[in-house]
Order: sequence, then structure tokens, then C-alpha cells
Amino acid sequence: MTWYILALVIMLETNKPEIKINMSISFRTEEHCNNFIRTYKDAMLTQFKSDYPKIKLKHFVCVDNETGKEIQRQLYGDGDNDTQS
Repeated sequence: MTWYILALVIMLETNKPEIKINMSISFRTEEHCNNFIRTYKDAMLTQFKSDYPKIKLKHFVCVDNETGKEIQRQLYGDGDNDTQS
């Protein structure tokens, strides 16, 4: 199974929740993904705030591919919206 880092965010202009999934890095296990977040969380927060100044970051979590798709479907309906970073 492949795991990705998902960021749950709030759009400051609309106050609506969104997700950003980093597809540029993946992990073989949830443990590896969580270890990466623990190790690099501060650097990830700094970079995220630089890349998305109009978004309030709520949380980083690890999700597998299917869970990420299901979250997209629940938030956006059909899951066709481009929420990947």
C-alpha cells in the first residue's frame, strides 16, 4: 500500500475546509509516513505557509491512496477536483 501526506486546511477567504495531498513523495508504510511528519513537521509548516499564505493549516496526516480518494469524494462530491499539491 502507498501512503501520502495530507494537509487539512481552511481557506481564509471562504472559511471552508480543503485538503492538499502531496503526491510528490510517498511511503511504503504508514509508520514511515508518520515518522517523516514527526521529523520534518517544522520545515513542512514553514514551506506550507510560504506556498499557501491564504490558507490556515489545521493538520498533517498520513493517508493511503484509497482513503485519500474517499476523503476527496466526501468533501467535493465526485473527487474530480484538483486538490493535489
